Amino acid sequence: MKPDGRLAISDIVTTAPLPPVMQQEVALHTGCVAGAASVGELMTMLAAAGLADIRIAPKDASREFIRHWAPGRGVEDFIASASIEAVKPNVKEDAV
Repeated sequence: MKPDGRLAISDIVTTAPLPPVMQQEVALHTGCVAGAASVGELMTMLAAAGLADIRIAPKDASREFIRHWAPGRGVEDFIASASIEAVKPNVKEDAV
């Protein structure tokens, strides 16, 4: 990413730790549920990648459609869609 470049994506994040039984289900991994990272984990990863001004905003309204991904399982209590934004700082190196 170029300096001053902007990252803007939407992804699934965990809003609460998934129960171990859900973490082990292949169907929930392939459905973007069991493999989702937490907001804190994503913040750490993006900062480690050199990004700044990181904003992650889970969308509570997404729980309505997420509950249909695994009916009756309650996955909407653990995950949500989120807007994820960050900026690559324009750091000028000191002249040698």
